[in-house]
Amino acid sequence: MNKAGTQFINQDLTKNFLAEVKKFKPDYILIDNYFEVIFGIIKYENCFITNNYWDLPKTKFHTEIKPYTKINMYNDPNTYLKLYKENMGLFLDHIQKESQNSQIILNPVRLGYKILKNDNKIEVNKNFKSNAKNTNKLLKK
Repeated sequence: MNKAGTQFINQDLTKNFLAEVKKFKPDYILIDNYFEVIFGIIKYENCFITNNYWDLPKTKFHTEIKPYTKINMYNDPNTYLKLYKENMGLFLDHIQKESQNSQIILNPVRLGYKILKNDNKIEVNKNFKSNAKNTNKLLKK
């Protein structure tokens, strides 16, 4: 697994970013929901972790946590959004308690499917267009 993937999984499992917020009291916290939408989560016993299907399957941990349930915006948006809102509330409470002066920036990420070519013409990637439009609707929610 690559270094970034290892770091992401470690942060997700340990939740050490919460202690870092308390310790460093950052001026800004950037939230980007792209991976939350495309990955969703895994419910294992009473735990929720990001279903990072790029890197998690490469770990020994992944083989040991079965059975688990996948919950995401594609297969169960109502359950996913309920859990997201509850946990975002807990996160915001933590920020308010531990780092009151931090400003949260929500990055309104969107997927594109148009490509500007060297000749300044715009090409539509027809294979990606439907997926991008669907994912963008979910990101908006």
